[in-house]
Amino acid sequence: MNEKIKKDPFYKLAYLDFDKVLSVDIWILNNEKKVFSKNYTNKIHLLLKKNYYLVKFFFGTIVRSFCSRPVIKFPKGKKFSILYLRSFSRQDLVKHSEYYEKIEGTTLCILDKREKKIDLYNFFCCIFLIFKLKKLWLKTLNDNRINFFSLNGLNMFLKLFNSLIDALKIIPVLLTYNKLVSFQEMMPVENILCQIANKNNIKTFGLEHAVGIYKENGHYWERYPVVHYLNSVCKNILCWGDYSKKIFQKHTNAKIFIIGKAGLSDINSPLDGVTFVFQSNKCESANNKLLKLSNISKEHGIPTSLWFKEKKNLIYKDGVTRDGPLRKVVVGNSTNLLLELGFLGLEVHVISDSALSNILPKTLVIENSSSVLKKFKLKQTYPYNIWKNFIKCTGQESVSRYKNIVF
Repeated sequence: MNEKIKKDPFYKLAYLDFDKVLSVDIWILNNEKKVFSKNYTNKIHLLLKKNYYLVKFFFGTIVRSFCSRPVIKFPKGKKFSILYLRSFSRQDLVKHSEYYEKIEGTTLCILDKREKKIDLYNFFCCIFLIFKLKKLWLKTLNDNRINFFSLNGLNMFLKLFNSLIDALKIIPVLLTYNKLVSFQEMMPVENILCQIANKNNIKTFGLEHAVGIYKENGHYWERYPVVHYLNSVCKNILCWGDYSKKIFQKHTNAKIFIIGKAGLSDINSPLDGVTFVFQSNKCESANNKLLKLSNISKEHGIPTSLWFKEKKNLIYKDGVTRDGPLRKVVVGNSTNLLLELGFLGLEVHVISDSALSNILPKTLVIENSSSVLKKFKLKQTYPYNIWKNFIKCTGQESVSRYKNIVF
């Protein structure tokens, strides 16, 4: 057994910063606009729905905590150099992450992939630690005016318990490595493990999974991407480009390295016309503006495609997310897909509402409907290199940079 575990079978975790662990959930709770219905029936419906979610989450946490554990894939060789953490398996995340996961000597821990294993020891150990550390996490709740006995307080507690017990299952593996790479450091389990790694002199690397393009002021959804940075604890950050580097330098004291993004979107030969890339459904004002511009584009006979982020979207309720092929001109707001398409050589433009509008050249900002039409009447030199400010490189060059820094 590892010497660190021998000396501390229950792990001295009183150094954990729960403000960092819970910062994303707390930020959402403090900043998301609450919609209160005046209709009594709707109020009851919303309350029942919230209680149903909480009850489901409670029993799900109990079953998950002592009946399963995160999947850990060890490399075939004897050389175990890096423990690599990833919380989610969304298709685009996996495609990007796999470039680094497949490097020789990498042990991969996927937190949302589970294997069945009865584990009562860690279940009771977690209960013990929750009570032992209650002053710390209760202080975080109290400082943010969250009543432990409220629905929000109980929800926060369950998320903490869920995260801490998974961390306990991974710690014995973590302490046998000298390097930890976290793909989604903002997530509670990864954040806990990065803090533990720092305390045990294990080198920590935060691998950027998305650029948080945010505004200081604005709608909730415009400010939300700041949570990518607020709880960062890794000593080293591996980011996509200079834009991200500046943001990490603003919010952290870590060493920042630019490695680009290995996995980008697959694109076929784009056709003439314009593709409008919409945001998630929460981004109502931006999506409505994009919809208005797309209608004007169609009215003037410009070949137009509509790409949505969610299946139930502004127009199609039956699951259509891509109406039309990718076209040579792309107009959007702040989604990371715009950064990728710009880097890949398409003529990407953003609407004036975008957080990117003050960073990009004015010629790339769509102020009104006439701006869209001018793109097809005037032949202007497009500054393609501007997108290398966001993504420095891709593919094997990115992997090579990663290896040189981490190894």
